[in-house]
Amino acid sequence: AQNAGSAYEKLDDGATALERYLEAGRLFLNIENYNDLALIISRLLELGSTDNRAHSLAGKYYFAIEDFHRAEKELALADSEGAETSTAAGGASGIDPAVPYLRALILITKDKRKAALALLKRAVELAPDSAIFHFRLAENLFLLHQKPEEKELWDHINRALELQADDGWTLNLAAQVKLKAGHLEEAETCLEKAAAILPHEAAVRMNQAELAYLRGDVGKALALLKDESIDDPEGLLAHHAGTILYRAGRLEEASPYYAEALKKSPDRLDYLVDQANCLIDLGMYGEADTLLSKAYGRDDNEAVLDLIGYIAYKKGEFPRAEGAYRLFLERDPKNTSILSTLAWVYITMARWTSAEDCIRKLEDLVPPDSAEYQGVQELRERLLMGTTRLVQCANCSLNWRVPLDPPTAPPLRLVAEPPDELPAGTCIHCGKTYCIGCAKNSLDPSGRFVCPTCGERLKLYDEGLKKLLADWAAGLKG
Repeated sequence: AQNAGSAYEKLDDGATALERYLEAGRLFLNIENYNDLALIISRLLELGSTDNRAHSLAGKYYFAIEDFHRAEKELALADSEGAETSTAAGGASGIDPAVPYLRALILITKDKRKAALALLKRAVELAPDSAIFHFRLAENLFLLHQKPEEKELWDHINRALELQADDGWTLNLAAQVKLKAGHLEEAETCLEKAAAILPHEAAVRMNQAELAYLRGDVGKALALLKDESIDDPEGLLAHHAGTILYRAGRLEEASPYYAEALKKSPDRLDYLVDQANCLIDLGMYGEADTLLSKAYGRDDNEAVLDLIGYIAYKKGEFPRAEGAYRLFLERDPKNTSILSTLAWVYITMARWTSAEDCIRKLEDLVPPDSAEYQGVQELRERLLMGTTRLVQCANCSLNWRVPLDPPTAPPLRLVAEPPDELPAGTCIHCGKTYCIGCAKNSLDPSGRFVCPTCGERLKLYDEGLKKLLADWAAGLKG
């Protein structure tokens, strides 16, 4: 077919040449003859520049040789609406179901499972009898939502097992979901079947260790993960050992396992984040910050930004903490936990206006009857304490909150008698302040307020107290 394609090219029959090259390419792909397939890729893409089958085959080739950048580009072209379609590759619709499936897998390698979800669903719709498609969709749903009782999740697990009852990977996923739900006996049954089919797979061994941990046997869990007969080039077992120790509160023991996993997969985002979390809990902020900088370069997702902000705050790098939290809120503007944390950053920086903005948003988002609202009230109180001072009547329980740095109040022109609850003034000798109600009991012969202790005349020289009276007078005019 390859030679035939070349022959038809020489005859200037590009359409027939393309069909022969496609035929040869599919054969090479099926037998994993990537060297010969590489020789015709350029011809395929030139002759079939607008043919989705050519881009699909090229994308599959690049995916097979792990050139994911070019694979992503070709698969996107194969999936584009403008490409010419043929029913030869993908049934009645002309769309090859492997195209959205492989596009989803590439997104997953970049930790973009949310974006991959729609593509996996399309693949299942195009090929409803593909067990592997149902498995990958179920796996993605579980890892995204972490809801072990989710109906859609189990629909796809059960369908995958209907299509291929002895698939060890689907059985292992079913066990993992059962473990999450706390159904340990059912999980054990699935694991026994999975282990019989996949006796040397790290993923199965991880779930066996998880089962031991959930039954309270950390020692057995670690022993299962240290089995050298398991091929583990990605560091999955070491990472899970670190996770089990971290959950058991054995942080100093967990960190070396996380480090071992990172040696095998230095760019894995979850490995970087988990080790950073562990180091933070150990108080090793500098080392954690280094890992998070690398993680940020890999993917500036919310979890990474949250930890970067936390470390920056702990190190006193408040503008950096602000930047991380603001980036987080650009992605999730209604995240009350981050809004609250950012408000505390602003309060620490004495950025009162910015703190007020965060607190108002929280007051709109957090239900007043929730436990979280207590934290919002605490923020409001702290803001009040940071921007005002308390002035108290020396004779009774009345007090007033006045701004720390009030502007100069305009001259007072009272056209009515102020109420007893407002301040009468402050003694310039002893510094005591009295409300009008109490000061009425101490008047000089001319009827002016005097200090009950010193006899000195009370004066309104405090700009904050003047503002209280000015606001009251302005209210009368309004």
